Amino acid sequence: MLAAVLLVAALTKLRAPEVTRRQTVALTGSRPGPVIAATLPWVELVLAAALILWWSPVPGILAVLLLLAFTAIVVRALTRRLPCPCFAGTTSRAAATPAALVRNGVLLAYAVLATGSPRGAAAGAALLAVVALGLIAAAAVVGAR
Repeated sequence: MLAAVLLVAALTKLRAPEVTRRQTVALTGSRPGPVIAATLPWVELVLAAALILWWSPVPGILAVLLLLAFTAIVVRALTRRLPCPCFAGTTSRAAATPAALVRNGVLLAYAVLATGSPRGAAAGAALLAVVALGLIAAAAVVGAR
């Protein structure tokens, strides 16, 4: 699930590089913004692939760090009432909402799950956790509309 979200986010940013650059500069500042905008989609793509292909805690830990950074950006957007189209590539001028924090929390939970080994995991419990997190994320998205 997390790999799919990162893949969609990266592809959306790559399809609209100018919008991504403008939004990233608005959220992070004029100095780091262009560099972040140019590298972030590639980081997301590599991380999405690593989550699928590399059975190690490392991709999950990197995803946790990336999502913590994204959450800090969302908090900044919330406190300053900045637009935060977090998947970029959109011209939405709507201000960030608390639902974005809930979504990031759910994605962080997926990232924490990705740090564990599937060896010895109970399939039923893992499926239940994924379904519960998916329902929370869906409720956050519906609540944001």
